[in-house]
Amino acid sequence: MIKTISSRVNLSIIDIFYTGNIMMIIIKMLNAEEKQILYQVCKKIRYSIPCFIRTFDMCARHLIEKDSLLSCFAMMKNLESLTISNSRIEKNGLPLITASLTNMHHLHTFKFSRNHIKLNINKIDKFAQSIANIKNLTSLDLSRNYMKSNYISIFAQSFEKLTGMKSLYIGYNNIEDNGIASIAYSLTKMSQLEELNIACNSISSVGATLLVPSLNEMTKLKLFDISYNNIESYGVISLAQSFIKMQQMTSLHMISNNIETAGAISLAQSLINMKKLITLNLEANNIGPIGATAIASSLANKENLTLINLESNYIKPNGIATLALSLETIPNLTSLNLNYNDIGPEGCALLAPSLVRMTQLKTLEIMYNNIGSEGAILLAPSIKEISQLTSLNIIHNNIKPADLSILIKVLQKYHK
Repeated sequence: MIKTISSRVNLSIIDIFYTGNIMMIIIKMLNAEEKQILYQVCKKIRYSIPCFIRTFDMCARHLIEKDSLLSCFAMMKNLESLTISNSRIEKNGLPLITASLTNMHHLHTFKFSRNHIKLNINKIDKFAQSIANIKNLTSLDLSRNYMKSNYISIFAQSFEKLTGMKSLYIGYNNIEDNGIASIAYSLTKMSQLEELNIACNSISSVGATLLVPSLNEMTKLKLFDISYNNIESYGVISLAQSFIKMQQMTSLHMISNNIETAGAISLAQSLINMKKLITLNLEANNIGPIGATAIASSLANKENLTLINLESNYIKPNGIATLALSLETIPNLTSLNLNYNDIGPEGCALLAPSLVRMTQLKTLEIMYNNIGSEGAILLAPSIKEISQLTSLNIIHNNIKPADLSILIKVLQKYHK
């Protein structure tokens, strides 16, 4: 049996290696010359090793239609993980993948993302049905496929059958509220789900509200990403009802949703129950000083929390006061982003004493805060004491060159 095949032109095109019972194929197609070599390699291996392959990772940038590589799929009956991304899939390409999926009874991970598909409803329907029949599937990534609402609705029945799913990624598809409405009931069947990504889908507060019954069933959810939508405060108020039950949550991402103060206050009440939270990303939500104060109070003493991103939230000095006091009670915080919050020198005066107690902090972002030379001088002694600090972003703060040089000297002396 062939154990190793390697073909290289400049960069690796295809590497196939066998370790124990794991066979992996990693493919990078860069130009026509390499593509031709890839065809020849696939022709050689087609009848040799496909049945032994467990993991197949195909990240191409060329046309996928009838090439030798896809012809191998039908024989990969023991495949456990399949990735097809960054490809143009046309004409016979999708039906060939669909037919191959019907034989992959051991498949548990399928990543089908960033593909430029010339969509045909009938072909998409058969593709969705083939996914639904993969009984062992636990992780499905359909993100960045430009599906929109009319195409995501085709997957509704498939999602309903995938009751053992643990990870579902359907972000960056612009499915809108209509798309959420079409799959909402199906998602209620995924009670075992641990990761759900629906970022960048043009979802409003209406769509967020439609998600509530589904989220109520997902009590095991650990990661939830609804970033780059527009759910606003009403959407968060609706979602908060479900968030209260999510005591296993470790990573919450809600970037750019304009949740404002009211949404932040509602969210804060839910965050109190998320004892295992590791990452909180609320960038660009216009929560303001009052919203920041509410969020800060809910984060106090969270031992697992390592990353907080509150960039672009108009926190100002009034919001920094409570936030600073809460931050010093979070023992394992390693990354803090307060960019674009107009905290000024007054905010630096409030933040500085707390920074000294953030002994594990490695990354501090405070650019575009109008802190001036006064703020930089106030922060310098505290920054000196943060022994773990490896990254400090303090640009665009109207700091005089002479005062900036003082801060640089502190960094050079105490953070080599």
